[in-house]
Amino acid sequence: MVATLGVAVGLMSVDQNSPSYLMPFVKPALQLDNAQIGAAVSAYWVMFAIGSSLAGAASEQLSRKRLLVLILASFAVCSVLPSVARNFTQFAAARGVMGLLAGAMFALCQSILARGSSPTTVGRNMGLVTGFAGNAFGMIIGPVVLVQVAVALGWRAGFLTVIAPMVLCALFAWAVLREPEPLLARGRLAKSSSFTEISDIRNIWLCGLLCSLFVAYVSLGLAFLPLYLMEARNLTSAQMSLLISLLGLSAIVTSVVLPFVADRIGRKPTLVAASLLSMGAPLAALYLESPLPVLGVVLFFGWGIAGTGSFWTGTIPSESVPARLVAKSLGLIIAIGVLVGGLVGPSLAGFAADRWGMGAPLQLLMGCVLLSAMLSLALRETAPGRRVP
Repeated sequence: MVATLGVAVGLMSVDQNSPSYLMPFVKPALQLDNAQIGAAVSAYWVMFAIGSSLAGAASEQLSRKRLLVLILASFAVCSVLPSVARNFTQFAAARGVMGLLAGAMFALCQSILARGSSPTTVGRNMGLVTGFAGNAFGMIIGPVVLVQVAVALGWRAGFLTVIAPMVLCALFAWAVLREPEPLLARGRLAKSSSFTEISDIRNIWLCGLLCSLFVAYVSLGLAFLPLYLMEARNLTSAQMSLLISLLGLSAIVTSVVLPFVADRIGRKPTLVAASLLSMGAPLAALYLESPLPVLGVVLFFGWGIAGTGSFWTGTIPSESVPARLVAKSLGLIIAIGVLVGGLVGPSLAGFAADRWGMGAPLQLLMGCVLLSAMLSLALRETAPGRRVP
């Protein structure tokens, strides 16, 4: 189950990040300006939120396994759409369709993992699927493969690379996955599990805002760092893809190390330190005039916030609310994060890039993590043994 869902989420991550790696080729071909690039990213994330919500509702009525296989197959078919786009409208619409399917796939994978894992392994399994597999495929393998395909065969071929693996993944999921236990078999959620109770918990709203800044930072970084490195720093496509792969490696390492550190020193200091450290990536891209290996090292350590996603989409909420409110709390946090961070961030960055230059989105990255550090200070500590009344 973990291996199959890990591959599914990994391939989804490759497609999710593909415009970032291919944008230096797509931008001149479709004659896009930076505002249009930001709008296309925003369209993806808005539809991602809608797809996640629709899949959550449908999965309570339909077979999760069959629904997942259907979405995997649809994902493979629809991966053709960005490759045939001829203008901004078609490209943004195609990315919106992929966002809808990606949101639905992600929600279903999380649901199947939660139902199919024991209480002692669910956290580990989710970390392997979303933290390890997602970053390994999407940010280490993805940039190297997609850029090489784009150089050899053209950028349109880059969007087609996930089709065959996704078809195989759908067939494998049909063959090996078991149908998770229906929700009704475990009883309905209590009526008191309402947003009224959640609204009184400060950590939940802070986690929603922190998730927004996290989504904005990662989506802006992956959308505009490749462009800046090639257009402003005059790096080759191979050099750019290598540096972006280091960001993926950083996300994998920090997603393991930071939770370990947080268990010992607390959630708040870990988040504050990771946020401030993450000013390093945009600062290095903008101002560090050093050899490529030095730039790579600074980018690796300066991308630390990428390993904190599980803090506000899992750890802190689950430690802040009663067990019966966890599901709705997570849904609220992810909805706020995706809609605010994924909609406002890329659109604002694209406008800023057209008005003030390609460095403006990277300055917005610094603002995101600075604000993240300030909001993290307002959290109530939830680490066992360090909770504050």
